[in-house]
Amino acid sequence: MSVIKVIISSLLILFTITVFAQQHPPNELNLLEQFNQLQFHDSQLIHKIDSVIESSSENKVTIVHFGDSHIQAEWPTSVTRSILQGRYGNAGYGMIFPYSAAKTYSSKRYKSIHVGNWVFGKSFQSAPNVLMGITGMGVSTDDVSSSLAFKFNDSDTVSNVLKFFLPTDSSMFDFLIDFGDTLVQVNVLEASDNEKSFIEVPIPGNLRDFSISFTARNDRQNKFELYGISVESLIQRGILYHSVGVGAAPYKSVLRQQLLDTHLIDIEPDIVILDFGTNDYLYNDKIDAKLSNDIVLIIKKMRMINPDVTVVLTSAQDLYYKGRHVKSGVKFRNLIRSISESEGCLFWDWYSVSGGSKSLLKWKSKGYCQKDLIHLTVKGYAVKGELLANAITSTLDSLKLNPNIDTLLFSGMDSLYKYDIADKYNYSYNVNTDYFMHRIRPGETLGGIAMRYRTSVKAIMRLNNMRTTLIVVGRKLKIPGKGKSEPITKRDTNTRINRQSNKSFHTVKSGESLYTISQKYGVTVPQLKKINKLKSNTIYSGNKLQIP
Repeated sequence: MSVIKVIISSLLILFTITVFAQQHPPNELNLLEQFNQLQFHDSQLIHKIDSVIESSSENKVTIVHFGDSHIQAEWPTSVTRSILQGRYGNAGYGMIFPYSAAKTYSSKRYKSIHVGNWVFGKSFQSAPNVLMGITGMGVSTDDVSSSLAFKFNDSDTVSNVLKFFLPTDSSMFDFLIDFGDTLVQVNVLEASDNEKSFIEVPIPGNLRDFSISFTARNDRQNKFELYGISVESLIQRGILYHSVGVGAAPYKSVLRQQLLDTHLIDIEPDIVILDFGTNDYLYNDKIDAKLSNDIVLIIKKMRMINPDVTVVLTSAQDLYYKGRHVKSGVKFRNLIRSISESEGCLFWDWYSVSGGSKSLLKWKSKGYCQKDLIHLTVKGYAVKGELLANAITSTLDSLKLNPNIDTLLFSGMDSLYKYDIADKYNYSYNVNTDYFMHRIRPGETLGGIAMRYRTSVKAIMRLNNMRTTLIVVGRKLKIPGKGKSEPITKRDTNTRINRQSNKSFHTVKSGESLYTISQKYGVTVPQLKKINKLKSNTIYSGNKLQIP
């Protein structure tokens, strides 16, 4: 007897695929994009993630992104997923969950509907009613007349298999999946593999709306319990991106997910992103003494399952609570950075990149943050999602330009928005030496500094033992030149630039991006886009770009 029966087949329905356009983040937020990289203390970390992601042309690369309310609705992660899959290939959508049955909000990409009485468990609860696994939630019903349904806002043509993470014992109801034009009947016991924590069901055609109803063949079948459904492609190439957030969840909630180890063994993550923090210090503006230990335990849990997994830790964005500014964001950022060093993790400093202390007021004034000054708006989360994707891709692009780089670390960012505009030049110098000193200020590039002092980018990099053109606001640079040197005034600089008749151009080569070109010439991506009147980051081999 066949385990999965296709009962009715008819014409497949065509759907439109929604693709997120990758646009440059808005300048009005004063983002610190020069720091938007994955930081690391050991070059082996970045070489490992580079090797894994580059293998996506031949292998499936699985990313699991854990988080809280910022992640549950998938506003940022949908953008990150789209960008990474657009560049490295699409191995499937990843986890979906019937959030309505857990009485909570659903993903932006789909709506879940439930009928009947359901109980649920969530990872932030101290005594949940249902076991939890990969999604941080679980739902259960003992009513055979109950049902679940998923309605998608778009269709993903490469997703052609559903993996149901659920118990596979004799107490489980069998279930019937209705795709509208096709019915698929699943006998849980016969479809299960005792060595797996999921049941795999092929999708007849493209992913589309479907509902799930239940049947019982005997008295022993008395429940249906579900921990998540992974939507995947049978083609084992590209990025499979699981976005698994739980509203109100702090870091320690991951340790409450009883079935997580079992599920991760089957999911086999290559990259794990731990994106918490808000619920760890929002309410009392303090960092719990046990937090560091909880985070380390989670990292060790991930590595016990897969010793080769790459863990990315993130800081949390600036926060306010009931009108009061939460000051522990800096302490949390520093804690995460310290743990990333001691535990050998990559670090994305979202706190600093998004503007640091009190920057959320600007986000709110520009319509990127909600009134609670905790959660972002749709376009605000889109900025976060794009910046995370850009941090990953730009760091890997930097590695290709500088394969011998040992570390990539940023510090001293907390004073960037305290820059005194009256400090016109912000530099110091040494007398009777072969160089003088320049203090880097916001908005400056290595190319601009070289032009100001009539030298070259290479000369500055050589004198300062620099391996990349990345510069950090507040740090001092040695500038080639003997004795006391007068800076070029703003008026002199503009005049000199305007009088230049020779324009510099670059012909785009295969594999190059705006970022790699900007790093080569010591300019920024926005400068390249502005001078070349580009509306997006897309460029093609053979294009000729003017260099600022």
